[in-house]
Amino acid sequence: MKWFISYDATQAILFVETQGLLDPASGAQMVQECVQKLNELNCRKCLVDHRGLEEVSHSTMDWYNVPKLLRQLGFPHYIKIANVIPTKFGSDSHFLETVAHNQGYGLIKNFSNYEIALNWLKK
Repeated sequence: MKWFISYDATQAILFVETQGLLDPASGAQMVQECVQKLNELNCRKCLVDHRGLEEVSHSTMDWYNVPKLLRQLGFPHYIKIANVIPTKFGSDSHFLETVAHNQGYGLIKNFSNYEIALNWLKK
């Protein structure tokens, strides 16, 4: 998977765009880079735009372990994250959101619409 990170200082939001195949290894690398940028910028909001993904290669257990990975990589619980996920990956995104909330990451929310996700982050 490829990803591109940018920061909009006027909105205080870290933007991430992904493309290609999301697998556990590339996802972990992306999260690690995001943690570094968020800390560097003292940023508390992140929009991850997955509309460029062609395929997702995660098992149910991989999705279940995402919050554990977030903790291991030092991803703070107070970061507000809006994930924009294509509807074709909908059931996985709902499962991930539920697992994240149940494991202490209550500010992670998944959307299929970019503008709605951005508006939620701005609140």
